[in-house]
This record gives sequence, structure tokens and C-alpha cells, in this order.
Amino acid sequence: EIIARKAPTSLILWGPPGVGKTHFGLTFPKCAVIDLEHGTDLFSDRFDFDVLHTHSAAEVLSAIERLSQDKKEYETLVIDPFGLVWEQIQESYVVNLEKRIKGGQEKSRKTAELQFRDWGKVKRPQKHIMNLILSLPMNVVLVGRQASIFEEQDGKIKEIGVRFEGEKSTAYLPDILMMNL
Repeated sequence: EIIARKAPTSLILWGPPGVGKTHFGLTFPKCAVIDLEHGTDLFSDRFDFDVLHTHSAAEVLSAIERLSQDKKEYETLVIDPFGLVWEQIQESYVVNLEKRIKGGQEKSRKTAELQFRDWGKVKRPQKHIMNLILSLPMNVVLVGRQASIFEEQDGKIKEIGVRFEGEKSTAYLPDILMMNL
């Protein structure tokens, strides 16, 4: 016997400002939204959704953990913009590193400038958040900003393209990666 199964969808939708990324995310059914820049404020009278406004990666993680226990209340998680979670994770690491340097626990360092050896530790919380997100029993829409890609050509810096703004491996993890122009 073949049993039809409805699997949730995970996607990243990214692009320049004002093209409708947040609007599109809110069209999914029964949305819980983690809003890091109040982008959903424009849509509160047009869509029915619950929202958490935060700038804290720790609060994002806590909300995702709560949603992982939720079996039916929500069908979709929207995080907008997801790149700010990555920025906040990096900033938290640097702040904690500065405290360790000042406290004498990092005697070999004079500054909190990130070094190659730091990146594995910086990425650990991001990977944990992504693993939780992708195991949620619901649709996931990660709204992303557009970032420019630069290259030096003939001694000048030139923009050569655009990409999803966030930790670079993140774009490979969801089912769908959509650029919205």
C-alpha cells in the first residue's frame, strides 16, 4: 500500500530590498515569524501570523526549540532576515572573546579580531540552529538579504555579482534556494 505523505518544505528566499520577500513568506499557512528588523510590521493587517521581534540569536534558538515541541499550532516558520542571526552569532563570539582577553584567559591574543582557528567555534551555533530548523515538522522560510560579491580587477574593486547574505554553507541546506528580483 502506498501512503501519500505531505512533507514540509524548507527554502531560502533572498534578493534586494522591496521585492516582496517578507510578503511571500507570509503567504505560507499558519506562520510563526521570528522578525529581526520589524519587516512584518507592514503586513500585520493583511496576514494572520504570530511574531517574535528580537535581535538575539539566543532568543531565536529558544523560539526554534519551542517550535520543535509544537505539533500542530504552526505550519510554517519564517525567519526574517536570517543573515542577522549569523551576524549576531559572530558579534556574540567577539564580545565573549574580548571578555576572555581582558580577563587574562586568552594570553596569546592582544585583539579579538577573528582568526582562522576561531571560525569552527563561531560556526557551531549556526550549525546547531540550522539542524534544528531543518528538522522542524513544518515549512521553513528563511528570508535573506542580498549581498554584493567584489573582486579586484586591474587594481580596482568591482562588484562582480550578488549572493545570499549569511554564512556561506547555509544556502546549501534547504530544499529550495530562490532569488527574488
